[in-house]
Amino acid sequence: MHKGCSKVPSTSVVGSPSVKRKRMISNLEIEEDEEITTSDEEREATANANKEPENDDDEDDAEEEEEDDEEETPLPEALAVTRSRRANAGRRMAELMAQQTNEKDDFYGTLYGGFEELEHDEDFESPPHSSDEEAAEDEVDSDFDKEEEEDEPTPAEEDPEQIERRRKRLNQKRLLEHNKNWAIARINRKAVPENACDPKTQRERLEEAKHTAELNIASLKRFEDMELERRKRHQKPTKRLALDGPRVRELWTRDGKHFITFVPEPPPAEQCFPKLKPREFRVCAISGQRARYIDPVTRLPYADMDAFRVLREKYRQFLETDHEHFQQRQQQQQQQRKKSTAND
Repeated sequence: MHKGCSKVPSTSVVGSPSVKRKRMISNLEIEEDEEITTSDEEREATANANKEPENDDDEDDAEEEEEDDEEETPLPEALAVTRSRRANAGRRMAELMAQQTNEKDDFYGTLYGGFEELEHDEDFESPPHSSDEEAAEDEVDSDFDKEEEEDEPTPAEEDPEQIERRRKRLNQKRLLEHNKNWAIARINRKAVPENACDPKTQRERLEEAKHTAELNIASLKRFEDMELERRKRHQKPTKRLALDGPRVRELWTRDGKHFITFVPEPPPAEQCFPKLKPREFRVCAISGQRARYIDPVTRLPYADMDAFRVLREKYRQFLETDHEHFQQRQQQQQQQRKKSTAND
């Protein structure tokens, strides 16, 4: 770096807040100046407007002078005036006019079946009592037409455009009159004439009403039968469930009594709750006490071991005294065993 050069700060001057503030202040001052200038211009305009009525005569004089100058200045001549007239000029004008009228006549003749008057028009016939009124109206219309014709200029003075406009007005007027007559005839044709009903006596009407009532009754009965058949066809078979077993019915009366009935009636309490038989206990054959065991040989009950020993001793003594009976007993037992084994 060179000597004497100072470092520049890194922050930019353009984006600093002080510069932005200055710019905003300058913009506000410019807007205030513009508002002041516009207010001055408005004041001048209002002052001039107030002064205009005083200077109306001067302006009128100036305008008249300008018009005089314009009248004095020669206008440029048109090409149609300067050029020479052609030999066949306007030759096809009459043909075009006739063609245009024919096209319009064809249009009004074909639209909605034609609006032209026919000699024997069955749809519309003027009533006989309206001839005098129509004649008077025609006279009044003719008077107005005469006045209009007197007011209108002669064909030589009229332009082709005026002729065309007048012809269009006449055609439109005729069309409206014809449409009005056609609408009136259509309404009269479709209207029902008075007393068009057939004259019937009271008896014929009563007979006809009776016949109609019979037909209606028969039709109603047929409809009811069809409805019943349809309901039967769509109705599902209902099964009435039978209640099995006892039931309880309750009945309340207006007096406030309440009845309860059981169907069927319940059995007596003795049958519902029978008495139990006392339990039977075995008695020992030796001691007479309550026996707890049974001897498989003698098939006699005994209470304890002492009773069992006594029982077997008695049985042995019995066998010694009756040996033959004992042998038979053994044989029977053996036979029983053989049968049991054979069955198995």
